[in-house]
Amino acid sequence: HAHQPLAWLLANPRAAERGVRSTEADLNRSAPGNSRSALYEERRAAEVLRIARGFDTLIDLHGTPTNSGIFAILTNPIPVNIGLASSMAVRNVVVWASKTPKPTGSLTRFHPRALELECGPKAAPATVRRLADVLWHFVMTTNYVGEPNPKQQWFTVGDRVLMTKAAASDINDWREFAMEHLLSATGRTRNLYDLRAVQEIPEKAIRAAVE
Repeated sequence: HAHQPLAWLLANPRAAERGVRSTEADLNRSAPGNSRSALYEERRAAEVLRIARGFDTLIDLHGTPTNSGIFAILTNPIPVNIGLASSMAVRNVVVWASKTPKPTGSLTRFHPRALELECGPKAAPATVRRLADVLWHFVMTTNYVGEPNPKQQWFTVGDRVLMTKAAASDINDWREFAMEHLLSATGRTRNLYDLRAVQEIPEKAIRAAVE
């Protein structure tokens, strides 16, 4: 990627200036947007996508106050995006795809090669340094694979959580993610732990899961 152009874009400058998540609508639920909309975020979503489509890859950065670390979210888990996520220097990847077609959604749903990076706790110096490392690794790597990286843990939202080990820290990581995202979801959301690939479940992990 080092030979390709790179660009940074603040998706919602009006909200950033006011210190809020959104002003008239949720930008991350407004894509593909509408350049003629009366709502600022819908107009902005259309503008951001127009710019993003001039690049082969879109990485949408999000901040969270929770201690989630940095993990990837796939809203469109097609092979090219699975390969993209597998090549990122992150431990956890969450597949969060809509089971039923919806006319609007996140920016990454409407770009052919895209993912989100959730970063927390946001603005913490350690998070900033870790994000810089992840992005630098992405810029410099050319080794894109087409299947999940065995060094990563992959999860799905709304279906089941695939786990390769069951340490208490892994379950607590998922709980942090759930507290930030799933409890505020609209409609019913179900997440099952698929433990078939786990060879041993420590007692501490069991206690963490049932608390």
